Amino acid sequence: DDYYIDVHEVTNAQYKVYLDSTRVEAPPKWIDGNYGLGEDGMPVISITWEEAAAYARWVGKRLPTETEWGKAARGADGRVFPWGNRFDRALANNGERLLPVALYPSGASPYGCLDMAGKAAEWVDAWYEAYPRQAGDVLPKGVPDRNPGFSHQRRVYRGGSFNSFSKYLRCANREHTSAGKRWVYIGFRCAKDPPWKAK
Repeated sequence: DDYYIDVHEVTNAQYKVYLDSTRVEAPPKWIDGNYGLGEDGMPVISITWEEAAAYARWVGKRLPTETEWGKAARGADGRVFPWGNRFDRALANNGERLLPVALYPSGASPYGCLDMAGKAAEWVDAWYEAYPRQAGDVLPKGVPDRNPGFSHQRRVYRGGSFNSFSKYLRCANREHTSAGKRWVYIGFRCAKDPPWKAK
């Protein structure tokens, strides 16, 4: 279905406008409500899932669903990484430290989304649970019908981060954690329904 998704992750500068307008709590590493000098264009990190969702609502958007995030990252051809099927470190922020958004334009997804592999991993609007199956699907022998790790207490994040091994940067990779956790490698981007789908 049609939807809009941000080209890049929400930056410190964007989040600061929200913080100053709403008086919400700043991310833990910010000092006196301010991010570090020269970090305007860095993805905002150490944000809980709830904080990410609240920011998205404030700007008139929402977090992307897991399906929307996946489509934006891998396109219609089911590629392994946003740029293709082979890992290339020159196309993603996958190294020792977090870098500003939009530094890897050649690593864009088929839809022009940047930094969907590496940089900061991204919260999506999904509980950690099994993907829906179609009627008649048969599980391989020995695979349990339900993973005991699935629960409506953990949220999904996608895309890997600057400090992830390349296998975690695959478009299909999904990770999960408590919605209230703050991690120095998780940020987010926003999505929005087009006007003709507005309820």
